[in-house]
Amino acid sequence: MAESLQKPIDKRSAIFTVSQKQINLAKELKMKNVVLICMCILILPLFAEQAEIESLAREFYRLNSPMEKIKEDMAGQMDMLSNYVGGKQPGDDSPLSESDLERTKNLISKLMDEFMDYDALEDLSVSIIVTQYSANELESIIAFLKSPAGQSYLMNSR
Repeated sequence: MAESLQKPIDKRSAIFTVSQKQINLAKELKMKNVVLICMCILILPLFAEQAEIESLAREFYRLNSPMEKIKEDMAGQMDMLSNYVGGKQPGDDSPLSESDLERTKNLISKLMDEFMDYDALEDLSVSIIVTQYSANELESIIAFLKSPAGQSYLMNSR
């Protein structure tokens, strides 16, 4: 048996010699393929679930923090910041001229546009959201936010 077994490979060709070692190697390769397929079957749903949760987290973020709202909030913050930098407090006379204040606002606005982009803020927020909520929870929250009561909540919470 240790020598070799005679197995026909192709009826039209001559008989080739196939050793037991080659047969065992073929069986081992088949087993590795079976294990690989099983691993894929078990692991791929995890990737799909993660993609689903990330997609739901993005939808939640966009409903809860739309770009327009973020821009409005940032504009208000920029006004406060430029007034602070310019030394102007509500009701006070500014030590800076209006043109200086306007230049300060423009500078802060340019800095915010360059360094604070909505997509980057969304990516950061999504990475946090996926750690806080399951897919089922996000689906429920999104359904609520899309409902009339949820729309009312969003309007009143801003």
